Amino acid sequence: MHGPLDEARVEAIGKEFHGDMEQRNLEIEKQGEWRKFAAGAAVGAGVGEATALIKDNEDDNRDDAVAGIDQAKADGSANAIAPLINYEETHGVPDKGFDRWVHEAEEAYIDGGHITDTSNSPQPRLVTMRRLATLAALTFVLLGVGACTSDKGKDAAAEATPDDSTCKQLLGDAGLKWLKERTGDKAGLKVESDLKTARSLFHQQIENFYRKAKEPGPKDPLANWFQKAEVCESKKDFTKRGKELEILYGPAATAFDHNVNRASNGGFKIAETPVNSDVKLVDMTDPGGKISYTLQVKCKIPGTPAEQANEIPLEGQMLDTLTGETSARIHYTHLLHSAKVVANTFGCENKPAVPTEPPASVK
Repeated sequence: MHGPLDEARVEAIGKEFHGDMEQRNLEIEKQGEWRKFAAGAAVGAGVGEATALIKDNEDDNRDDAVAGIDQAKADGSANAIAPLINYEETHGVPDKGFDRWVHEAEEAYIDGGHITDTSNSPQPRLVTMRRLATLAALTFVLLGVGACTSDKGKDAAAEATPDDSTCKQLLGDAGLKWLKERTGDKAGLKVESDLKTARSLFHQQIENFYRKAKEPGPKDPLANWFQKAEVCESKKDFTKRGKELEILYGPAATAFDHNVNRASNGGFKIAETPVNSDVKLVDMTDPGGKISYTLQVKCKIPGTPAEQANEIPLEGQMLDTLTGETSARIHYTHLLHSAKVVANTFGCENKPAVPTEPPASVK
């Protein structure tokens, strides 16, 4: 079992990797450090870090990252949460370039904190919730984010003209009024992926999942790694890191009929609220009290097995550090409005019944 990670050492290794990853040419001795910290990160903060190593370095360094995951499995469950939270509070949340694949990793905690081998499972991996800042911060220093991707992303964000059309559609008049009132009309809107792009990504990933499931031979452990599209972002200043409201949509990584109500290792609390036969709400509260508001919608797309709507439902998430709103009911009301828009746009064959409000039990 690994103890708490040495933050200074992690940061030092991360700075070394930053330069090395830009050249995609790690020296032999640093590969050994990489493997050790991949294992430590996987134990301390879930399998996401080690998996991220694989995704960002699928050639020369894949074996080292796989070895990190294997070592993490051998060492046991995650228990090094506190130092990661402390690190996030000190260093903040990193850029979005790498964050897209990190945010699918959190539920390594949910299954009792244990890392499970799902490479032969017909079900998607249990990784539904959006980024935990603790995971993101450690992965940032561990991987160096990938210098080229991150810098380009920041330049593009600074140069882009904010497009707010999709945000306005997803939030609706009531959501826009709420956002304006909660921010003193000082927050702008920006769209990273419009609904057409998000729809294409959603369909493509599900189709690829079932296509790969039929292929003979060993199953790729990354086949069920799903990515969400950020369809709306609101901030007071898009040129800086800071408080924000985000809405994301993509394939869920837990089946609709999988109940995730539980308190997991590390102090994370998962709460599920059924809405109807097509919709359910799932929120996760981290040890610091931050909540990820999430919903799942059964959405059957053309050309997939009949069970797809249950096995890989549509998932929407709202993360809000911007408004100061504490009411789950208000958050879910606006998220449900967006879900109705998305379900209609994504062409769900089963025509899911998405209500306008959450159940009365949601306060």
